[in-house]
Amino acid sequence: MRIRMIDGLRGALVALALAPLAACDDGDTDEPAPSGITFDAPADQAIAVGETAEYTITGLDDAQAYRITLVVDANITPAGDGTATFIDGDMNGAADAGPSETIGLITMVNGEAVDGAKTVPGGMDDPANPTGVFPSGGTITLTVSGVGAGVVHPVAYHNGGSSTFLEIGEDGVPVEAYAVGGTTSVDGPGMPMAIMPNPTVDSPIAVGGTVDYTVTGLDDAQAYRITLVVDANIGMATFSDRDNNGAADAGPSENIALITTVNGMPVAGGDGAKTVPGGMDDPANPSGVFPSGGQITLTVTGVGSGRVFPVIYHNGGETTFLEIDNTGAPIENFAVAGSVTVTGPTPQVAPAETQTIAVDGTADFTISGLNDGQAYRITLVVSDNVAVAGTRGTFVDGDMNGAADAGPSETIGLITTVNGMPVADGMGAKTVPGGMDDPAMPSGVFPMGGEISLTVTGVGAGTVYPVVYENGGMSTFLEIDNGSPIEVYAVGGGVTVE
Repeated sequence: MRIRMIDGLRGALVALALAPLAACDDGDTDEPAPSGITFDAPADQAIAVGETAEYTITGLDDAQAYRITLVVDANITPAGDGTATFIDGDMNGAADAGPSETIGLITMVNGEAVDGAKTVPGGMDDPANPTGVFPSGGTITLTVSGVGAGVVHPVAYHNGGSSTFLEIGEDGVPVEAYAVGGTTSVDGPGMPMAIMPNPTVDSPIAVGGTVDYTVTGLDDAQAYRITLVVDANIGMATFSDRDNNGAADAGPSENIALITTVNGMPVAGGDGAKTVPGGMDDPANPSGVFPSGGQITLTVTGVGSGRVFPVIYHNGGETTFLEIDNTGAPIENFAVAGSVTVTGPTPQVAPAETQTIAVDGTADFTISGLNDGQAYRITLVVSDNVAVAGTRGTFVDGDMNGAADAGPSETIGLITTVNGMPVADGMGAKTVPGGMDDPAMPSGVFPMGGEISLTVTGVGAGTVYPVVYENGGMSTFLEIDNGSPIEVYAVGGGVTVE
């Protein structure tokens, strides 16, 4: 995903004027910070789902707009004096609230009911003209209602700055005036262990084979999301986040398997998808997958060689992706089902030996073991950027973007024909299709009878290697992890141009 799954979390916090407050960590304390701002509440209010916790914030400026948000316990480290440090998983300079809406919601502000929100005012409030929460008589009151099991911290801050979010430094310390109140601990359904997928062991299948899953322990009123994550992107309950956006990366799982049914209904008209619902689902109003009788069923169908893990999680937070902390651990309610290992055709490139040609000379290749329904991409990689071992390779990633660097191969050789057809009107190219091909709808190179043929023409002195891989994932480039591809691929013999 890109379970590049799971794009990451940002949440807004609430602004209190002037200086951070020193309150609420050791019982009922009304001792104000030097600014006079005070959360008049116990350090920890324990409630059940459906119950409420009350807060009163005093010492405020009636002319100042404030913002209030609930922050999940995993994203904040209170210092015990009303201050704290915060996580910034997407490195945008703002504190991440996390999926606090799955634990508690602000349901009343200054005695007036609100529809229930993790943050008041909402994230789209204009910092240049903040609607804010304005105190009355130097006071703001709020009510937090329990939604699901967990712990949240109310945070208040001035609604201003360059964004409506609580701006923090590299050390996680806010650079805006703020205050942290006592926690609300909610006891109720929704703990991570409640989600129970079955099977929990690996299921080996061939291309076209299927595995059926049943996920139980779910809340019928909660929207869930399901995605397939490639083996390379998941550890022991931790996930890769190569783009540092605070969300788990699913990887190019669509090249290995697809979710083809959910709750007995075909997905995407029967074509299947790597994630259900799709990545454009609105987290503020998730269409989600809703359980029936506390369970969801799904079918995973094999597409190509590899291993994937189905992951199910609450469809909420700031994005529809699985939000994770800086250790790779999810901060949303989730579970990982048993993997699916798909055995399918393995690409082979012939010849595997190096061919030596002159400038304008040609070298022909045949790639076999391909799936006629799969789009492939072919590129030439300079010898300095790949260490070849048979049909495998370890690649250089100089710009650290999680993709192999082909290097200036176009100065050595060009792909001039594919499947007997000229490339770029006979001018040739280093990569077919070009770099702007859409990975969501790859135009690709489609095999015929499981094969692709190509011709490489010499341009200048040097050595290049043809590399073929499945055109998918988060980009059209060959995605790698520590130099090793996480997509289905093969390396052909070198072409040395003299």
